[in-house]
Amino acid sequence: MLVAVPAGQKLSRVLISTFFLWNVFSMTVWIAPPSEFRSLCLSVCNWYLSLSCLNAYFTVFPDIDTFNEELTAIVRLENGNSVLWTYPKQAEMSMSERIIYHRYFLYYFRLLKPKYAHILPEAAAHIAKLVYEESHVRPLSLTLRINWQEVENPITKEKVKVGHTDILQYVVKEQDLK
Repeated sequence: MLVAVPAGQKLSRVLISTFFLWNVFSMTVWIAPPSEFRSLCLSVCNWYLSLSCLNAYFTVFPDIDTFNEELTAIVRLENGNSVLWTYPKQAEMSMSERIIYHRYFLYYFRLLKPKYAHILPEAAAHIAKLVYEESHVRPLSLTLRINWQEVENPITKEKVKVGHTDILQYVVKEQDLK
């Protein structure tokens, strides 16, 4: 027995089937090995893959750092003492503090990258102001230092290297403390 299918239902079945087949085609082309045929097919469906974000690369371990780094500042005060400033560690913060200070951590981690060296003087001035507000003794100068520790290779178990690099010597100006 044949049952008549309404025209609207036929159209929706055709559209759904076309959409499904287009996605299967696009994904197959995306994962296919490089070839001229793949390049030709990609030129047809690349707009769709980009629009739908289906061409995104996913990796389990993207660009793993080989060093653990921490920024510290050695601040020389007017009274002759020195103070070691360190950024608060996330492990010592509550979950709510981590959420609140997340954007500051992003800024802090940028200070460790060479391409952001132009913002180091501003960061040094800010650190000087923080130390001044806490100690009430005028800072004269400070040294920004990156302390680093090489991440141990789990396979070779080589001896881990530890060290530091001074990245900025900064003389504190009066206007930095305001």
